[in-house]
Amino acid sequence: PGLLMFFYPPLVALIFLPFALLPLIHAYAAWTMASLLVFSLSVVFILRQFDLDKKTDFLLYLLALTYVPFMSDCMIAGQTSAISFCIYALIYLCLKSRKEILSGLFLGAGFYYKPTLFVIFCILMILRKKWKVIRSSFFFLLAMSFISMTVLGLRECLDYLGLSLDNLALGKLIGGMATEMLLTKGANLRAL
Repeated sequence: PGLLMFFYPPLVALIFLPFALLPLIHAYAAWTMASLLVFSLSVVFILRQFDLDKKTDFLLYLLALTYVPFMSDCMIAGQTSAISFCIYALIYLCLKSRKEILSGLFLGAGFYYKPTLFVIFCILMILRKKWKVIRSSFFFLLAMSFISMTVLGLRECLDYLGLSLDNLALGKLIGGMATEMLLTKGANLRAL
């Protein structure tokens, strides 16, 4: 009860608003095509960073498309992993071209969007002492927090933050499930 394995900050819902206005089958088809486009562009942009011939680029692109988690989770099940991959690609491309502030903005967007996937990038940037990246990420998160509080209200944002902290705390998650199991078994034993 109360456990959400996949959840997103409130403003992320705006990405999905156009899809929500469509009938389900059309929304599914549109989301699948959007995911394919975002994933494909990300792969192509990354491949362009290497000096490969067109045939190798094309084969690597096809190989990326056949990656089972992408096919099963994104293309079939409709997960949002293509967005995360795109953000990762943008961070990589910006870091490679020494655009640290822009990289930080994308890192902030990724952390706002899905903190569990981008926390390792934040730690890596701290360890590498990429302070411009960290500062611009922080300011992006501050701006998104302000916009969220303005649009939704402080109470809803605090509720989301509490939910996030509950779900991010692995020890609490496991401990909470173990406690619930023990209490349930204990109640069943007492009933006997």
